[in-house]
Amino acid sequence: MFEPLKLKKFPKRDKDFVMEAIEHICIEDIGIEYRVKYGSDDGGSHIAVYFELEEGESLPKKAKSLLSSPFCGWRVIKLICPPGYLAAFFPLAKK
Repeated sequence: MFEPLKLKKFPKRDKDFVMEAIEHICIEDIGIEYRVKYGSDDGGSHIAVYFELEEGESLPKKAKSLLSSPFCGWRVIKLICPPGYLAAFFPLAKK
């Protein structure tokens, strides 16, 4: 008989806390151009982490292991973008 997939339930931390934690990991441990954004889709709400990589490069293993999903109860989606994409579509805010 078919049994539905049972996903582990993790308590969700505050969205701002999780985004700040991911930013800290990206700065301290991964060290490549990135942006962290909150989003939602048919699967529910998630945290999207955009990484800017050259053609042929792959996501660092640290990014895969440190930002595994679920992260603090949130689904994390890692996206790889070409150089210049983040500056064009997600420019850093000027202070």
